[in-house]
Amino acid sequence: MNEPLNAVVRDGHIVVIEPTDLPEGKEVTVVLVGKAADFAASWMDADEAADFNASMAASIADEAAGRVVDADVVLAELRVQAS
Repeated sequence: MNEPLNAVVRDGHIVVIEPTDLPEGKEVTVVLVGKAADFAASWMDADEAADFNASMAASIADEAAGRVVDADVVLAELRVQAS
């Protein structure tokens, strides 16, 4: 599942609005986009905000082009290297 999920914050918890096929207990990474990202960048200086926005745009383009590796794969490889 690589499509974005819409969610809301309720009592300090992020709650996905629509049903998902993710397995129960699956850990996910939440990335703020749009207005939320603008808010997050509001505490940065202009150069930091520009770098942040460029990094986010590059990450989104990489994901859209399929140039990503699932975090579970990366973590598994790191565990093998560490052992």
